[in-house]
Amino acid sequence: MNALRAELRRALGEMMPSDRSSESGDICRKLRNEIDAALPSVIAAFYPLPFEVQILPALDGLMGSGIQLAFPRVEDRTSEMVFHLADPSLSSHWDTGPMGLRQPAPGLPVWIPQSSHDLFLVPGLGFGLQGERIGRGAGHYDRYLSMKPGFRLGIGFDRQLLDSLPQRSWDQRLDGVLTGFRRVGRPF
Repeated sequence: MNALRAELRRALGEMMPSDRSSESGDICRKLRNEIDAALPSVIAAFYPLPFEVQILPALDGLMGSGIQLAFPRVEDRTSEMVFHLADPSLSSHWDTGPMGLRQPAPGLPVWIPQSSHDLFLVPGLGFGLQGERIGRGAGHYDRYLSMKPGFRLGIGFDRQLLDSLPQRSWDQRLDGVLTGFRRVGRPF
């Protein structure tokens, strides 16, 4: 599994910045169309790392329309992930976590998913056509999603979507995957 993660990281690192920006824009447009059609009450998003899809433009203005945004916070590689309601446009809502991740500042309201109509935007290093996902290896999303309702949509570049990926017993499948060129899985 570590060799596969290394290969996926290498493929992401080889992306030209212009291709990353262009496909991020395409994904944001498609994602916003899905959000506007489904109108989830809460979107559990992620603050993207530089090599990930830059999803924040798709979330602009949603809080004013009544959709709440939640983002994950972790204390270290082994701690449980907790989502907090946060506004990505307010710098006071953010700090940098122990793994260099941008995450909600402590003290913001905790969000606990309660509806299958909540939308999880899930990052990863790789995705499979049947909803498989490989993350960075700490298992935060797998542990969290195993206990929570909601629609799980993987967000990645097209080069991250492979025919299939090996899975372990604890890996959580996604309901769909969205790239700049493809949308696989069931509709939200």
